[in-house]
Amino acid sequence: MNRNFYLPKVVLILFFFTFLKVSVEAQTEPEFIGRINYYAAGRSQELEMKEPTEKTKLNAQGIITKVFAKKTTGKAYTYFTFPGVKSPVRLNNKGKVTFIIKVKDNNLDPTKHIVILKMKWDPTKDIRYFEYISKINADEISIVGFPQEVPVPFNSKRFGKSSYIITVESLMSGEYAVYSKDKDAEYCGLFGID
Repeated sequence: MNRNFYLPKVVLILFFFTFLKVSVEAQTEPEFIGRINYYAAGRSQELEMKEPTEKTKLNAQGIITKVFAKKTTGKAYTYFTFPGVKSPVRLNNKGKVTFIIKVKDNNLDPTKHIVILKMKWDPTKDIRYFEYISKINADEISIVGFPQEVPVPFNSKRFGKSSYIITVESLMSGEYAVYSKDKDAEYCGLFGID
């Protein structure tokens, strides 16, 4: 068998994977904390950044104990809503989707602070939304996790001084939120897949 026949193919494959890795890492971090950039084909685009309108409701146990006892227990349901049923940022679903998100501290586990959710929408009210559940105890709401919808699985790795590269294998069509939370603020980057 002729080794020279395989050599150009091997070199081409190695070049492709090296170029792919270098091109992602050649990107810069977003300028501000909480900003999220979508990355594809050597270009980046910032996601639609919106501050959600929050509406919280107590479950029956939370309401009853609030009325009849000094301590409150139960659950609080918070709905994060955004105007419009579609984001102006539209992405194509052709394989992997890569985001670069700037955070305060990239030494923390990103799966505890970042979640990607497929949102629901209500065309009668012209809104997109997702739901968040918190436990209530001793008159304080303690946040115990991310929203109740099943999060989109992702892979992550540290990037730069204070960012993560988040990679999603594939997304179905719909509206999505990349929700990030730290002790000082919440950030929501919105996009849609056609």
